[in-house]
Amino acid sequence: MSMNNSNKPLIIDAQLLQTTAWDRGMGHYCRSLIEAFGKTEDSNNVTIIVNKHLHLDEQRKTQIQDLLPKATLAILDLPTLSGNIERTKHIATQKLDKFIKEKYREEEVNFLILQLFTFDYCAAFPTSANKFVLCYDLIPLLNWQKFSNYFAPHMYFPHLVTLLEANTVLAISNTTKQQLQDQLSINKDRIVVINGAYIERQPIIEFALVDRGTPFILMPTADLPHKNNEVAVKAFEQFNRELGGIFKLVITSEISEDTQQLLNCYSDNLIFSGNISDQQLEYLYQKSHAVLFLSSVEGLGLPILEAINSNKPVVCSNIPVFEEISQSAFYYCDPKQSDSVASALRAAVIQSGWENKQPEYNRIRIKYTWMNSAKQLVGSLKNKQVAVEKKKKRKINIALPHPSSTSSSLGAIAQSLVPALKDAFEINSFVSSDKYVNENVMPLFLDYMTTVEPIEKILDTKNPSVYFIDRSSASRDVLRMAILRPGVCFITTKDTTQLLEYLAQTGQITNKLASAGGRIAKNNLAGILTQTGNKVYLLDAEGANISSGQDNNTKSYTQTDDRWGLAQTIIQQVMKKTEEQGGGADD
Repeated sequence: MSMNNSNKPLIIDAQLLQTTAWDRGMGHYCRSLIEAFGKTEDSNNVTIIVNKHLHLDEQRKTQIQDLLPKATLAILDLPTLSGNIERTKHIATQKLDKFIKEKYREEEVNFLILQLFTFDYCAAFPTSANKFVLCYDLIPLLNWQKFSNYFAPHMYFPHLVTLLEANTVLAISNTTKQQLQDQLSINKDRIVVINGAYIERQPIIEFALVDRGTPFILMPTADLPHKNNEVAVKAFEQFNRELGGIFKLVITSEISEDTQQLLNCYSDNLIFSGNISDQQLEYLYQKSHAVLFLSSVEGLGLPILEAINSNKPVVCSNIPVFEEISQSAFYYCDPKQSDSVASALRAAVIQSGWENKQPEYNRIRIKYTWMNSAKQLVGSLKNKQVAVEKKKKRKINIALPHPSSTSSSLGAIAQSLVPALKDAFEINSFVSSDKYVNENVMPLFLDYMTTVEPIEKILDTKNPSVYFIDRSSASRDVLRMAILRPGVCFITTKDTTQLLEYLAQTGQITNKLASAGGRIAKNNLAGILTQTGNKVYLLDAEGANISSGQDNNTKSYTQTDDRWGLAQTIIQQVMKKTEEQGGGADD
């Protein structure tokens, strides 16, 4: 059964616009997108939901209403954020269900969440709706070692679960789409890229932050680890010395006093603007000699699009999301190397090759418009959604090295596959212990999606079991369980000599067999697992693909280009193994 979403009522959760994000990049993004959407023919039947417990004076209420003049503004008694996200989400869902039932009766609705990961409110989906969510990036997950001080696990990961509930995820770039595929194994067909555009602002006539006639570089940034501020300032000072110290570096946004003191240690030519108005920021763009944007990771990069609108040279990191906008329009540099950044700044200021870059600016301006983004949103709302039939799922066990082990990457890869595996199975996870576990480096978030138990507990179940094994110490007990309780094994093709030695020490294989190294050891591991009743498949070192084995004991299948595809193939193999065993799931 399929459902056509065309002309369905749209409900927009706009609680984000009641927070301080109103004046930040995310708020500007949402406001511009909604305003452009309001100019389409599909914006007639829209309700904007706000929270009566968040900031909503008459001015803000009018500002929100002006974004979509034809929309209805509904002020609901929604919960604000609490320490128990799961309970707060449950309460929010109940209140939304009641609202939708009273307003729309049996009518089907589309529901769009503008932002999940906030500290002010707890966005949730209603029970019955076509669910859409905007996703800007997965930066905290990608850089957990740096961001764990900003996002407590119990406050961040429940929102990932809500993200996985969406029928359609609206990604602001292809890079964000790839993050969703790699980190959460979301089917690429469920992700729609809507891009973005520059923020339209009117400049003021004069802004006395910088003395008239003083040349400056503009650095839009934030006081966050991925913005790479220290390298940027060091590189600027190196560049500035070479040009006689005539430039200033204007650093926007709110930067803490501690960070300002640190950055001032590297240069005496810094100007911190603090939070400024849109008009003041536009003035800085137009008067700057170049724009420096040195993030190590981003979801899109609005400052780059804004610099293009002001026709300014852009110095930026050579990272995929910026190269997605253009591979030739900017002065690229290595964000880890001050010399590289300083060289790119020098080239930008003297406008080396500028005549070849400006035509590319025109192409970018045509592609990255808010109306184009709004059209992508409209198209996603009209796409047919396949109604998933609710049926009893087969229970399986997933056994893996601890995802937070610094000795292994396979556990984190296996963890990323679980969202896709959950579409087919009811999963119980069994995680090995390891002395190298550090959850501040790579988090364990399986327990927000499945039950998680120590690896030995797998012997107490009757469910079909799936094992992920690499050569690390974190895999030793996973391997031991696979021999004691056979299932389907996915092993990397790296040298597994140490694992064989461990099996010999525990008396499960002979010392002679364990002493065989290199390629023989790999084949022996597959052979040992097969002889004990396992089906064995070889993963590559990154867990991205599975290739042919080197003997008749291993199986192979066609390569996949994303984690969702890998998960689908794993599902096929587990289903096949289970059928051969005659079921085996617990009741």
